[in-house]
Amino acid sequence: MYLKQGRALLVVSGDKEKRCEGGPEDCAIVDSEGVLWSTTSDHSQDPANISSSHDDSDTKPPTFSALYTATHVTAIEAIDQTEAVVVAIAPNRRAPTRTHARNPPPRSPTVAANGNFKRSHTGAMTAAHADHPITTPPRAPSPVHGFGTLAVHAGSPHDPATGAVIEAISLSTTFAQTAVGKPVGEFEYSRSSNPNRANFETMVAALEHAKYALAFSSGSAATTVILQSLAAGSHVISVSDVYGGTHRYFTQVAKAHGVKVTFTPEIEVDIREHITESTKLVWIESPSNPTLRLVDIRAVVSQAHEYGVMVVVDNTFLSPYIQNPLDHGADIVVHSVTKYINGHSDVVMGVAAFNSDDLHKRLSFLQNALGAVPSAFDSWLAHRGAKTLHLRAREATTNATTVAHALEASPHVIAVNYPGLDSHPHRAIAKKQHRNGMGGGMLSFRIRGGHAAAERFCQLTKIFTLAESLGGVESLCEVPSSMTHAGIPRDQREAVGVFDDLVRISCGVEDAEDLKKDVLQALERAVAETVSKNGNGINGSNGIDGYSS
Repeated sequence: MYLKQGRALLVVSGDKEKRCEGGPEDCAIVDSEGVLWSTTSDHSQDPANISSSHDDSDTKPPTFSALYTATHVTAIEAIDQTEAVVVAIAPNRRAPTRTHARNPPPRSPTVAANGNFKRSHTGAMTAAHADHPITTPPRAPSPVHGFGTLAVHAGSPHDPATGAVIEAISLSTTFAQTAVGKPVGEFEYSRSSNPNRANFETMVAALEHAKYALAFSSGSAATTVILQSLAAGSHVISVSDVYGGTHRYFTQVAKAHGVKVTFTPEIEVDIREHITESTKLVWIESPSNPTLRLVDIRAVVSQAHEYGVMVVVDNTFLSPYIQNPLDHGADIVVHSVTKYINGHSDVVMGVAAFNSDDLHKRLSFLQNALGAVPSAFDSWLAHRGAKTLHLRAREATTNATTVAHALEASPHVIAVNYPGLDSHPHRAIAKKQHRNGMGGGMLSFRIRGGHAAAERFCQLTKIFTLAESLGGVESLCEVPSSMTHAGIPRDQREAVGVFDDLVRISCGVEDAEDLKKDVLQALERAVAETVSKNGNGINGSNGIDGYSS
């Protein structure tokens, strides 16, 4: 296979790139595992001719010595059997020298030339391991425009016929064709693609600093498509305290089609211990739901990529305004659009964003094949909602910070989980990963008086509504152990801090002082009533904080 940049071949010589025009000493090949093989300075070996169908008139098939030196190539595109275009090479990352009698290393049927994932004959994604790492990209450059400008204008072209500044809702399920197989525009059938969905996906991609975004009928549908892309027998590593719906899918649905999931509470610390030859994916929630634990994304990605394992980050709790996981090396970022992106509690949708062309080909195929797509109207509503995301996220953070400080100072509270507080054990990660160290609009706390007090608190609030979900303009509260996480066995819940006395709060965009007063009055009354009924408000053995038991 030829390695080309423009019309010149590239070879690594020491620590420098070296251009060549095809001479036997100055040419190189790249195998399917992303390894550059160049001739050494020792040409005493009998040369081995590398056969090729390459037919450039001015470049002959190179002749190689039998001894090759391996160097990982960080990115390659436009690969076929004889030619590759080099995007970047990493000459300092050398693999051990290997000897091959006559030919270069054999091509792998399942590993792409950039060390990433490639479809096998079954159509599922497979991964390289150990000596086939994925190159973790550096932090992406900042967009030309600020977040607010992108939120308002990305994916929002003016109507060329009417000049309308807001897109129309395209309810048509099918689109006319000028001839067989030749649609008038880019759309044929709305399950495959729709103008409103395409515009929404363009906007999310811009906000998440991604090349692609795909919208789904729910956040759970996005999870489903990603997991369905794995072959039977695949292994996934996940943080322990995940959204209840994700836990349900991992433990019941994914298991049914042969995908095993290992949960770990300290993924940055022990990820290497859990990686096997079957590991294809690492799943992170940061912050986690509902204990607001943070994960150092770059730390996990760097380790996972050494073994060719992709990393998915659920960014629902923060939104693209506060955190952009792809900038920290993640391969896929997912959202329940229902929450902050839409932000008005009137749409159920999901989205996944990423940069890989191969992932786009695979996941867009499954998006269409499985049919879990949002309606045109939902896409339009979510796009409209996202235009004010930056304003809502800032206000929600202000409100949550005010409420968190009030709760932390209350004698009726055991512990507060909020990454915007200096007392949060992962505050340093928040300062590194979140915009301006923001804590977001979500928090949870443990109330004195146990489950009865937690339930009573949610009944006594006047502004906060007792309801599941989060991220809307209105403030909500719930008891995870009996609601969103009720399907997780108690011992597993409590192992990660989801006790019966835990209350989860989603702060909306109301006035901060009103929310603070509402929380404090409900807290006072709930604890008083519980003490009156039970004789005390002590939780016993549930632990002294929200992070350990």
